[in-house]
Amino acid sequence: MDLETIALIAMGGCLFLWLVVNFIITLHNVRKAKAAGLTVQVQCEKCGTIYEVTGKEATRPAMIKYKKSSRTHISNGAFVNTQKYSHYAKKFYCPCCDKKTYGKVLDIQELQYEGQDSTIKELGKGFLRMVIGCTIILILAQIPLQIGKKQREREVQQMKEQQYEDLKNKADNRN
Repeated sequence: MDLETIALIAMGGCLFLWLVVNFIITLHNVRKAKAAGLTVQVQCEKCGTIYEVTGKEATRPAMIKYKKSSRTHISNGAFVNTQKYSHYAKKFYCPCCDKKTYGKVLDIQELQYEGQDSTIKELGKGFLRMVIGCTIILILAQIPLQIGKKQREREVQQMKEQQYEDLKNKADNRN
């Protein structure tokens, strides 16, 4: 394989790896931003106890059951799909039952609206990070591609000179 092929394969691998890593970082930052300074009121579906959980615990992946309806409306010239939850429950540790049970999140609509701004900001930062990283990778990939291009040009020039010398020698031998 020549230098350019290796550079293209390496560039493709680096771009793919960067996109995957950036996606993971962005999801982690979105979850962290949603949980910052957040307290959630939960009502145990088994015993009816109302208790509070931290934002970190509320945004942790867990089993969820919900009923929702969605509505699309126009907001600032864009179609926005908003979801309204009539029931949203997640498994939390209930202090009264002393085990993990489904707890109904009481203020899900308010939490949803509070989390939208931080989510949009983090997604914007993640997109910017992705564009900058991909641009840097593409610029760095140009170095070996340019080296390979100059090497090919030198080889072509040497072949032309060799052909010229061969033709000149044949012409001299005929005379």
